[in-house]
Amino acid sequence: MDNLTIPLWIILGAGTAVFFLKSQWWSVMAIHPEKPHSSKWLIMGGTIIRLVFIALIFIAAGFYSIYALLIVFSSFMASRLLILLIWQKRFEAENEKSH
Repeated sequence: MDNLTIPLWIILGAGTAVFFLKSQWWSVMAIHPEKPHSSKWLIMGGTIIRLVFIALIFIAAGFYSIYALLIVFSSFMASRLLILLIWQKRFEAENEKSH
């Protein structure tokens, strides 16, 4: 694996994390308590789509090399943690303003 592909795998992992969290956020925002059946299907369908997408990215990286897979996985997990940390700080700041 050459040094030019490493940033591409990092971007792919980070982009996958952004897609994962934004689609999860959208699914949660789209559920409605008055429609439990359709909400359940929305959440389950979104979960399956996210898992298939992540699996395809990981499989593609694994076919390229084990190092590419490790880079994609590491950047995916680090990006998810960073995004969740940012969202948590925003959520806490909004809650402090409302009190």
